[in-house]
Amino acid sequence: MAVSRSFLELVLGMLAPLGPVPHRAMFGGVALFQGERIFGIVTGGDRLFFRVDDQTRPRFEAAEAEPFTYATRRAGGTRVVALSYSAPPETMLDDPDEFLAWARLALAAAARAPVRSPVGAPVRARRKPR
Repeated sequence: MAVSRSFLELVLGMLAPLGPVPHRAMFGGVALFQGERIFGIVTGGDRLFFRVDDQTRPRFEAAEAEPFTYATRRAGGTRVVALSYSAPPETMLDDPDEFLAWARLALAAAARAPVRSPVGAPVRARRKPR
């Protein structure tokens, strides 16, 4: 299911007070970036998931946030994989201040995450010792 343009524009509009939010199609959805780090994912069915980590996960769990999961098929059956993203309460879409509070939690979690090399990025050659 594709991400609806209207929902993506709503999310980006609500994030506008935080500054520009680069985004691009990824994972069958749209990834929201802060620098080189993804802090949110918009999926088909008009769902938004924010980045969580050990510091922010308890707050999302207390709000009964649904984790972002996907299924993979491998020999031996299907496996469900959970990523470090959770859906904030749907009520946040009705309250810009609440929305920004959840977004700031995601930005903080993303800022604490290590930056990974992009898939397919060239590997730097090591210098030989002299």
